[in-house]
Amino acid sequence: MAAATAGGLFAALYLAAAVNGSWAEVLHAILAWGFVAALLNWRRFPTAAGAGGVLLSWAWAGVAIAELPRNLGFSPFALTVPFFVYSAACFVRSPWWRSGILFGYLIYCVASPLSWVYTPEGMVYPALPQAASMVLLQWLVLFVVFQVGRGQRLHVQRQVELAEARDVAERERQEANRERERSLIAREVHDILAHGLTLINLQASAGLVSFAEGQNHEVSHALATIRSIRVDALGEVRTIVKTLHADSSQGFVARITNIDSQLQRFRDAGLHLETRPPAPDRMTQLSERLPMLTQLAIHRVIDEALTNVIRHQGASSCVNLTVEASAAVITLRVESWAGGEPHREAVGSSSGLISMSKRVEDLGGVLAHAGDRAYFTVVATIPTGDVASIREENHGAGTGFGA
Repeated sequence: MAAATAGGLFAALYLAAAVNGSWAEVLHAILAWGFVAALLNWRRFPTAAGAGGVLLSWAWAGVAIAELPRNLGFSPFALTVPFFVYSAACFVRSPWWRSGILFGYLIYCVASPLSWVYTPEGMVYPALPQAASMVLLQWLVLFVVFQVGRGQRLHVQRQVELAEARDVAERERQEANRERERSLIAREVHDILAHGLTLINLQASAGLVSFAEGQNHEVSHALATIRSIRVDALGEVRTIVKTLHADSSQGFVARITNIDSQLQRFRDAGLHLETRPPAPDRMTQLSERLPMLTQLAIHRVIDEALTNVIRHQGASSCVNLTVEASAAVITLRVESWAGGEPHREAVGSSSGLISMSKRVEDLGGVLAHAGDRAYFTVVATIPTGDVASIREENHGAGTGFGA
């Protein structure tokens, strides 16, 4: 805006001089207002302003040459040349237009006011060596100005590209978070419903057999167990819904100190469970120190492992459950010996083992399993906090199983 204001002042002076002046002075006054229009629009329409500046400069030089040897004076609008070159290099999008505007001004330098010598007799063109040096000096200045504008344009482009890259990275991060949340929700719903429905189906089948044999007490026990499982499962599903509304994952988690109540459901289903947990005070410490997702993983691994025992080894199987805790890791070992007939709907898809392994690996842990229907062992090693520390301790655990 300042350049346009200064140009307007000079244009007003040229207009005043053209009132009683020659045709050349009238043309210069008209061209001066053309420069003002170009200066007003150099930022909004940089291509048109730059190209217009080239044409106006050529026209101004042509009028001055036509009046030779008369000296029409130094044109202040010659100072707009570096301005429009910078504007073209910085703001013109098309490389062809940028190059064209620069090339047009390089040609103009040959006839610019700076290339002439002003003498008492009028304007004369200097000898070739002096003329060449003046033209080369102008070209050097314009090349420097052009490179400065180009550097500014590239800097702005890099900033825009970095901002776009940050936006893309943020969108990808949000999408990855949403995908992890969907995976977590799907896994939680699967674990809750699959384990609960397996136990309900087992108890329902036992209840039907007891009813057919007239064992009313066993029927009542089976129905009570079904009701307890249903209440627990619905409670966990409601917890998930509340957690989603609260935008927090802590609602999914049952603390490690609640393992006994978790195991009672499987005892009610017929499993012969022997447990070797840490001491009660140690369990309390773990409950307070372990991340909530780690405690959730322990609960889900136990659920999945014991449900698989019922499905594939029978509801009367014997199970030893051992929980060992060190400073770096918690090791969960489930050993099972087949008892009775497998659940008739067991399909052997290994989806339970895959789910357990994925859950443990997400926390930086390792899940190993081995055996057959008669005897099966699952060993889960989960870091208590430092994910990297599991590798060293896992090598010394000596599980002897392949993942």
